[in-house]
Amino acid sequence: TANFLKSVLKQAQIPAEFALVFHRITAGNLMFMVEFVSYLVDTEMIYLQEDAWMFDKFQESVLPHSFKELIQKRYEELNPEIKEILTVAAGMGQAFNFNILSKLKKKNEGYLFDMLDKAKNAHIMQTVMEVAGEKIQFLSDGLRETIYSGLDTDIRKDIHTQIGEFVEKEYKGKEDTVSAALAYHFEKADEKVKRENIHAFAV
Repeated sequence: TANFLKSVLKQAQIPAEFALVFHRITAGNLMFMVEFVSYLVDTEMIYLQEDAWMFDKFQESVLPHSFKELIQKRYEELNPEIKEILTVAAGMGQAFNFNILSKLKKKNEGYLFDMLDKAKNAHIMQTVMEVAGEKIQFLSDGLRETIYSGLDTDIRKDIHTQIGEFVEKEYKGKEDTVSAALAYHFEKADEKVKRENIHAFAV
């Protein structure tokens, strides 16, 4: 852990108490360590002063003590509109269809990109380069699951109902091409009748 901190912060001397608390909380989990450093910098618990990192504002009592708690803190700090978009995106999966999200939330693509860019700045989303171009997705599936599992059961069902009904409408007459996705969302939404109808398209 000490070597990780020296490498990331590019500073030879790291206060022993800080390194001890950092290790106790992160337990050497690399993803947690990376996000934890970002959190400490963003909240100015550690800060640069004349090219040296300062640790005098570091307080263990207010720190998130798990990766899940850290993500929840980042998520709760976002404005309500971004959180609403992320809850729907979390229901769509780790990587989601941007066009469907844009149409589902009735937001133009430019505005939605701005919203997701704020989520990227909060280390919740990331941009992935593919042959077809850029794709925005959650930083990890564990992070997506943290947001998703924190939702009330009825809210999760409503999200899956919205997604399922929208996809069903978009692919009307071609349901067989998206039968697996429709079955998944209607199952999560506990829509038994719709789920049975979709299964009929798949056979």
